[in-house]
Parts: sequence; C-alpha cells; structure tokens
Amino acid sequence: MPKDITVEGIDVLVVGGGLAGVYAAIKAIEAGAGMVVQVDKGQVGKSGCSCFAAGVMHTFFPQEDNLEDRVRRLVRAQGYLAQQDIMASQMEQSWPVTNEMADLGVDFVRTTDGALERRPGRGSYPIISFYGPQLMHAMGRAAAGKGAEQVHRVMVTDLLTSDGQVSGAVGFHTRTGDFYVFQAKATVLATGSTWYKGRMPGHRDTTGDGYAAAYRAGAVLSGVENNDAPTNVMPIGRYDIGPGMNKFVGEGGFFINARGERFMEKYNPTMKERSGLRFLVYALCMEARQGNTPLFMDMTHLSPEAVARLKKVLPLAMKMFESVGLVAGDRFVEPVEWMPQAPVGRPGLVVNGDFESTMPGLYAAGEVCAPQAVVTGLSAAATSGAVAGTSAARRARSLKQLAPDSGQLAELK
Repeated sequence: MPKDITVEGIDVLVVGGGLAGVYAAIKAIEAGAGMVVQVDKGQVGKSGCSCFAAGVMHTFFPQEDNLEDRVRRLVRAQGYLAQQDIMASQMEQSWPVTNEMADLGVDFVRTTDGALERRPGRGSYPIISFYGPQLMHAMGRAAAGKGAEQVHRVMVTDLLTSDGQVSGAVGFHTRTGDFYVFQAKATVLATGSTWYKGRMPGHRDTTGDGYAAAYRAGAVLSGVENNDAPTNVMPIGRYDIGPGMNKFVGEGGFFINARGERFMEKYNPTMKERSGLRFLVYALCMEARQGNTPLFMDMTHLSPEAVARLKKVLPLAMKMFESVGLVAGDRFVEPVEWMPQAPVGRPGLVVNGDFESTMPGLYAAGEVCAPQAVVTGLSAAATSGAVAGTSAARRARSLKQLAPDSGQLAELK
C-alpha cells in the first residue's frame, strides 16, 4: 500500500533536477540555508533538458566580449520584450559561474594551454563546449556533496499555500505511489518548460508541470505572446535526433537543398548557417516554397578530427546518428534531413531581480521563468539558479515554517 510521507523542517525546497535546480540547491546551502531538499521526477543530474543539452554554453568573456552588444542581441531576440537589467546581470555572472562549474568537476573543452576553448557556433560570438551528459553528472554530485538531500522519482504536482504564501509542495513517487508532503519556508521551481513540445527532438523532456502548478496556486505567468518565433530548425523528418546545431555548423556543416545547392548564402551572405534562428527558419521555408525540398545539413565533408570532437561533445546525438546509419566510423556517410519548427510559445513565472515570483515564498530559475527574464540555454539556467537559491535562503533565515492547511492537503492528495 502507498504510504504518506511528510518531510518537515525544510529551509529551501528545490523542485527540478537540472542545472538551474542544482545551482539553486548549491547556492542556498552556501547562503546559509539549513535543510535543502531537491526533488526530481526522474533522477537529479540525469533527466530533463540539461542532460539533453547541445554540448555548448554561451558564456560572456569579460576580457573579450562587448556586454552592451551581447545584451542588445539578447533583447532583440526576445522581440524587445525583455527585462534588460536581469539579462545583463545574467550575462555578467556567466563567466564566474562557468569557472565555478569547472571547479566543481565539469570537464570543459580546453586549448593546449588549459584555457576554455571558444569555437564558432550560431551567432556572432563563439561558444564553449563540454563533454555531454558528464556536466550534469558532475553538478548533481556537487549538490549532494554540498549537503542537498536529493529525492529521486517523486513527481511534484502542486504547491502548498498558507495565507497567500507558498509553504512547500506535494507529489507522489512514480514507482511506489507514496504521497509526499514537503513543508518548506521557501520553494524554488526549476522544472523547465514546454519549449520543445511538438515534433521537436527532446519534447518529452519538457513537461511544463512546474509552472502549471504555480498557476494553479496563484502565481502570475507571462510570455506566451513572446515565442521567439520562429523557434528552431532540427534534424527531424525521419529521425528524432537533436539538438546540436551550434556544434554542427561550428565544425563546418552547411545546409543544402534537394538540388544539392548551398542556399544560406542567398539569405544571409555574411553569417550563412551561423545566422539567428529566425533567418534560418525563413530560409528553409522559402526553399520549401520554391519546391527545393527535402532540405539537408551536409556534414559528409567533415574531417575525422571534427567528427571525433562531435562524438565527445554530443555523444547522445552522435550515437543516434550512428544507430540509423548516418554516421559510420569517423565520417558522416550522407546528408541529414533537416526541417524548420513552427513557433512554439512558452509561458513562465513573472520574476523580479531576485527571481522571486509574484507569490511570497516562491522563486523560479531556468526556463520555468518567463522568457523576458531568462533566455533558453544552460548559462542562463545556471546564473538564474544561483540567484534564486541565494534569495530563497535569505527568506528562509527570516521566517518560521507556516503550518499546512489540512483541507488543502486532503484535496491535493
């Protein structure tokens, strides 16, 4: 029979096991929170979009990059519906956070002299790379090593509220059916979004359950109108493989149409395949309109060294390419069919500079935040998680635990 399990005395409850969640847990502990509990419906460090990420981070290099220009590009990508001060702060924090991740055991790609290696990707600024899922393995271990109590395979379904404040969460164990009650002084949602829903690869990893629970509890959501449209282009068609385009174009992959023509030069002669997503989507749609489909990413010319780098940085995607016969040994043996993805809006919690939501006691990090506050990507997940965890710990120090509402508990159960 399923049991009722109550976890009391939590200072900071973190819901979600990706990079935003582990960073929130780590920073809450470092900020003085006593009991920090991190809950994931899969396993912390081994589920969700952070493990599925494309092997790259958009880190701001203070000695090389122009902060004003980078923020301007982010704001423009959001259709100018953006909390610019928050985005600037995240960009500035990305450098120390990246170095801290390295200190915690994340293995980044480096040059022969030990510096972080920057290589071309999409966009005007180079990217740094890491070796696939090991990033989240290392960060999950780091959070546990700092003292976070990790609860695996518990699906949080709803938030607890008392006197208009969030006072914890409830959920159930996905294997035993046990009903869990987490009583917490402060709660951080880091549950991701539904960014990849539809036919995009990885859409199963983004369920949107966190902000659905927040909405039911009374938090204000925003951002559905800001869909960063058009959103993406992916190697789908016959395959459910991706992402990784930053690395593919960075290593020299380019788009061709059914005639074998490299067509991005017509639409953006300067950036070509490194163009922003809206340029890429428009170009692929125009080629389709002209009857030049199917469309492909051609990587058959990549050197064995380039393919070897892709296998290290994108091991999951490359294994899938091998499984369907697109990669054999150290070569791509044929072009990969590619197609655009229609606009996909994502809502999220409205947050302030402390990543506190409109409900006292509830904080948010990563893509569960509204898109005007947090853009997609691991760098933003880490920096927002760091601030949310610190802010939640500060609140927890000044509060007593609110008693749960027995009627609400019974209804949610």
